[in-house]
Amino acid sequence: MRAPSSGDFLFGLRYFGKVKNSDAATPVQPDLELALRDKSLFIGNSAGQVKAYTVEEVLSNKLNVWNGWYCAIGVENLHVSADGNVSGGACRNSGFFGNAYHFIENIPTEWYQCRKPTCFCGGDMQVRKAKSLSLKEMTYRDPDADSIVDDLKDPAFVAPVHQSIHKQYPLSISWDLGRRCNYSCSYCPPIVSNKFEAFKTWGSLMYAYEEISRTFLKNRKSKFTFTGGEPTLNPKYMDFVNFLKDEGHIIHTTTNGSRSAEYFSELIEKSFIGLSYHLEFAIKDHFEGVLRAIIQKKNIHQEAKNNWCGVRIMVPPNRFAEAKDLYDSFKGIDGFRDHEIMLSMSPLFEADKTQELIKYSEEELRDIGRLG
Repeated sequence: MRAPSSGDFLFGLRYFGKVKNSDAATPVQPDLELALRDKSLFIGNSAGQVKAYTVEEVLSNKLNVWNGWYCAIGVENLHVSADGNVSGGACRNSGFFGNAYHFIENIPTEWYQCRKPTCFCGGDMQVRKAKSLSLKEMTYRDPDADSIVDDLKDPAFVAPVHQSIHKQYPLSISWDLGRRCNYSCSYCPPIVSNKFEAFKTWGSLMYAYEEISRTFLKNRKSKFTFTGGEPTLNPKYMDFVNFLKDEGHIIHTTTNGSRSAEYFSELIEKSFIGLSYHLEFAIKDHFEGVLRAIIQKKNIHQEAKNNWCGVRIMVPPNRFAEAKDLYDSFKGIDGFRDHEIMLSMSPLFEADKTQELIKYSEEELRDIGRLG
């Protein structure tokens, strides 16, 4: 799934928290909650001022430059590669901690100093960061309306937007379940996606979970984000989702939406679903049928209603007008707005340069960012 992965997952947590805890007090005022509903992360300064962004806005405005800052990857977030290699984030800045399908060790307890020119993974972007360790505490504070500004000066930290849900689920795991995919998008390199790799077996998945639980979870609950390849192609994926749900974790599935409408109607009962629309391969009628099935299940099933769903249109250069037509069509589906299904656009990375965006005109990047 060649995308700035998991950029929408933190919004999913806010949605989940709002629905599940609708009667509980929240530190965020209702009008502020509404204003931030589509945002994923705060960038703040040492004076406590913050500005909220989506991952797409950060990418489009090239704000994802935190070289030399300190980051909580490895302490609050793990990444498992398609081969099972475990690191703090998709950036691998923290080094490797072993292999989930063999043995994990040396999980860090201290924040790492970033050595990468840019932060290219949506999930990694939302992990707490600070220019100095003395500002670390600020990443855990709940901002109020007075601290949110339109023009932020001297950025010094990054934090997830909705802190109250992160206090309930402080850990996150992004897991590339395998490279197997039924698409062959031009911007997705073989190291990320192919059509032949064997699926991980049930035994392998359970062994990996036990290693992660032993070394990282330690009886704590987490947010699991699965991507690929296409994770839903694995014949044991739904069973694994059921297992993790029974263990008390939250699950997010990043998918191209190519499986049947019936499959996704079942999955929305158990998992957040982040659908990525790839213009090179996706079939519009099928994709809209999947959305209608999800909406129909949300209409009648409480857990499905509680689980967030979002659509991200992956926009190649010179195809913004086509993407905008899709954007308008999806938005017009009955029930789309009623269930607060998030709709956004995303720029793409070069296939052979994982940290570099494909070349877009400035106007196109602005248009993509505006609908991000």
